Amino acid sequence: MQRQKQHPSYWLLYLSLPVMIGLFWLEVRLSLSATGYQLAEMMIILIVYGSIWLWLKANRGAMVWEDLQRWKFKLPLR
Repeated sequence: MQRQKQHPSYWLLYLSLPVMIGLFWLEVRLSLSATGYQLAEMMIILIVYGSIWLWLKANRGAMVWEDLQRWKFKLPLR
């Protein structure tokens, strides 16, 4: 069986920044109490960090494979 080159799906990681900005924009537009704003901000942070954690977990093998390929090409010739 031939190994396929695996690459992490970086577009999902790059998508987290606009999602975070959109969630903060939505939080500002809502009329909440001071406690409600704090809870909303904590939820946004948990959602963003949780999605990044899930991305890292899902792409761990591809990132290791990519690092191994880079390391292999940097070995000095003997």
